[in-house]
Amino acid sequence: MFLRTEKFVSAANFLYLTTLEMPWGQENFPRVSLKYRAALMLCYGAGLRVGEAVAIKASNIDSDRMLIRIEQGKSGKDRFTMLSPRLLTVLHTYWRAARPAADYHFPSWRTGKHLNASSCRRTRRRDGKAF
Repeated sequence: MFLRTEKFVSAANFLYLTTLEMPWGQENFPRVSLKYRAALMLCYGAGLRVGEAVAIKASNIDSDRMLIRIEQGKSGKDRFTMLSPRLLTVLHTYWRAARPAADYHFPSWRTGKHLNASSCRRTRRRDGKAF
């Protein structure tokens, strides 16, 4: 699904900028990386805080019982949340495309660390407003 969306954005970009020679810039064709998109969809689809979503480990996703285990959430408590089939598809698509080697589902470029929550928050903002 995500790869098709990225291909569509590339095709629309080529059509309007190259073929039709429209006076638009790259900012008219926003792209969000697959990693950030999957993390934000995890927040929305499972009701997680951004900090909880980026710290999810692959072992915390139980696709048999359709549950996600959140370790050390708010107030330092562990909890479970529901995993929808649609969200599971999104997470599997990201996992197959990225093949992260780290323990975390959303690894950082820093070894042994997960994606920074503030960088994930920034991706959902454009021109200072959430979209």
